[in-house]
Amino acid sequence: MNTIDIKAVVPNNDFEALHQAFSAFKEANDQRLVQIEQRLTSDVITEEKLQRIDRTLDETKRRMDLQMIERARPSFDLGYK
Repeated sequence: MNTIDIKAVVPNNDFEALHQAFSAFKEANDQRLVQIEQRLTSDVITEEKLQRIDRTLDETKRRMDLQMIERARPSFDLGYK
């Protein structure tokens, strides 16, 4: 039976940061939805909070994508110094 060794591509700290940011985004969005249901509009502070969290999610995802690209590139050691 062949076994496949699967290695994590994304370091834990970025994955954890993405998970925490997504959880915060979900919570803030739930608050926004409650505000909309109650007042037919959302609070400006909640909207700004969602925008900040969204930027954090985008930045973390960008860093993770760059790390995956770096790891996928073949390394060439041409022996030049």
